[in-house]
Amino acid sequence: MRGVYRWDHRNFDMDFENCALLTNEHIHNNQLTELDRKFYLMVAKERTDKKERKNEKRKAQLENFKNRKKLKLATDTQQLRG
Repeated sequence: MRGVYRWDHRNFDMDFENCALLTNEHIHNNQLTELDRKFYLMVAKERTDKKERKNEKRKAQLENFKNRKKLKLATDTQQLRG
């Protein structure tokens, strides 16, 4: 399949379906190994850990925002009174 790619997507769907079919057939005929299973579990755990870290960071940022807002409100209230 040599040649210059000209952004022609006319056969993209058929090409993708062929790739998916061949991949599924390969997996069906050659079962995944223990190494493949361990790699999959490692990648899944990394994704989960990354999402958890992101959620923890988001919660910490929200808590900091709330604390800064309370502090600003308290100082503004004191300035109005005094």
